[in-house]
Amino acid sequence: MSVRLCAADLDTCSSFWLAGGGVDPTIISPFGWKVPAAGGGYNIIMMDYTNWASGQPDNGGNTTAVTEACLAMQSGGSNQWDDASCDLLTCAICEHHQDVDDDHDHEH
Repeated sequence: MSVRLCAADLDTCSSFWLAGGGVDPTIISPFGWKVPAAGGGYNIIMMDYTNWASGQPDNGGNTTAVTEACLAMQSGGSNQWDDASCDLLTCAICEHHQDVDDDHDHEH
């Protein structure tokens, strides 16, 4: 099986969602990776690598309430990260799995 990444509207998207977010979305908190947990929900794994854009994460400048608890990657060559409102309508990156044999590619 091979895995390739695909993204819709690469030329028109200014950012893409990544699977990360604030550890506690009710308070201003460090960011981690959201990993599906057995039985539903998510586990958070703290980040040991980051690629934040200059001045990020900044919670939109709000110091009293969480306004930006989700993680987006900027497009246009920089690929740097920004904290963003989880209500932001933007693009997503997906995995596409396919079985590969000698004669044909079978997409699943």
